[in-house]
Amino acid sequence: MLPLRLALFKQYLSRKNTLKPAVASSTASAFVDTPAAIPKPWGPSFSIPSKSGTTTTIDLPVSVPEPLPVPKDKATDIEQKVQSNIVLAPQTVDSPVTKPNKPAGGVPLAQPVDARALEQQRRQKGLKPGQWDPNTSLLAHRMKELQGRRAYLKNFWYAAGGFTLFLGFLKFVPLVLSALSVSRKQFPHNSGAHAAVSEKVKEGKAHGVELCGEKLVLFRGKDGKVHCLNDVCPHRGAPLSQGWVQEVKGHDCVVCPYHGWAFDEEGVLRDVPAADKAEAWPRKKLVDSYAVEEKGGFVWLFYGSNNFPADERPPIPYAPELDDPTWKPVYGEIEFDCNHWSVFENAIDMAHIHYLHSDSFGNQESPQIKGMKTTHNAYGVKASFGLHNKPVNKFWEFSQVPIVNVTAQALLPSTSIISFTLGNGLSFTTFVNTVPINSNRTVNRFALVRNLSIDKTGIFNMGAWDRFARQAMIKILSEDKKMVEQLRPEMLPREISVKADLPQIAFRKLRQEYIDMGYGVSPEASENRYRMPDQ
Repeated sequence: MLPLRLALFKQYLSRKNTLKPAVASSTASAFVDTPAAIPKPWGPSFSIPSKSGTTTTIDLPVSVPEPLPVPKDKATDIEQKVQSNIVLAPQTVDSPVTKPNKPAGGVPLAQPVDARALEQQRRQKGLKPGQWDPNTSLLAHRMKELQGRRAYLKNFWYAAGGFTLFLGFLKFVPLVLSALSVSRKQFPHNSGAHAAVSEKVKEGKAHGVELCGEKLVLFRGKDGKVHCLNDVCPHRGAPLSQGWVQEVKGHDCVVCPYHGWAFDEEGVLRDVPAADKAEAWPRKKLVDSYAVEEKGGFVWLFYGSNNFPADERPPIPYAPELDDPTWKPVYGEIEFDCNHWSVFENAIDMAHIHYLHSDSFGNQESPQIKGMKTTHNAYGVKASFGLHNKPVNKFWEFSQVPIVNVTAQALLPSTSIISFTLGNGLSFTTFVNTVPINSNRTVNRFALVRNLSIDKTGIFNMGAWDRFARQAMIKILSEDKKMVEQLRPEMLPREISVKADLPQIAFRKLRQEYIDMGYGVSPEASENRYRMPDQ
């Protein structure tokens, strides 16, 4: 160390400067306002003890390359830009290397992004990990598109009510479906699939359902009509669906199981058993009601305001085959653990059948969609196209044709109707109502309708074939369920579509028009909310 100290001391003497102790400045400036000689930067400081006991501090010079010449007319502009991005921290003797701090409102040049600060900013905006910032202009259109897909459509008809088939129940399907074709009374509430949705609403019984995040109760009066109310008693919030139906003062009412309050089909309070005869209680509408109609074997609920004129309401989705005596429908349901939009779009996605359903109807050897064409009106989209199918087994070879002509309809808010005819007059129509239960659960209420034109005896429409038809439909929907629940379109900045996707693209545009007109309802605005009666 002694030679090093002597060398440093000689270097110091050659400068012919007066020794002064190093003093830490309380301020540091990156630039000066007036022209001045730029001092040479200094490196680390070393302290050299002398024989007299005093200590001398020496700052080592550091060689710095000469700066490149800057045109005078650009010097001021560059200086201002640099000043706005760099702020130097105060120098201290104990900090041999000076690092710039982050300026307010920005990140210094050539410095890495502060991940913690960015995470804090996103948290303040309420953004979850992986969620896009809606303020980013490049993603604004995509964000609007995804938000629109999540929305429910109000002032439209939905198929309400029914039991749900859970996949854990599928291993018992052959036995259960055959039993259900005879009698449904053998099975308890919410145990499995069965006949027409309309038949499940029995006289004298309350039937609870959930639609668009709202809990509802269906009940049938003595006149045979089905009524629907909000499933929340205004007294203490008890579920009316756990009550019963009885006549009260000439009105068919659903009775609350908690205190016996009775409400008629319009939600008007008709009885309070605990009230004294002289006591006044509100004899008026306290529970919101919905318009209900039965058509095609389904109970249809108008999800909207009762003030919406009946003659101006959209038509109820319908296929004539549902009520045609020469056709035979079978009904069922299956639930999905995902948003309703992906479930519905899958029903009008034609290209997936060759791969997802390759062992039942699809044909991977010839997966082309031929001659896709679409038309639309105010309430739906209609597509026509051709495809090559493949018989499931030898038995169905009698129905094979060179090309299957298919007609697909997508009706607002979320009903799909797919019709096609195979060889020897074997025809099928799938009628599927995709109903949002809430933002993360969906139910497909379906009817598979069949007809064999060459069958003059009616054998093909006998109940013996119902079990097979329902089981085939459940198999297909179960394959859809497995895939659809894994879809994550929110992870894509945009989706790439081709001509085979025309039905989806056309329906998206039509649906968005209604959302832009105010028909959309955010799931967050609907779920867990008690809807006040229309005034």
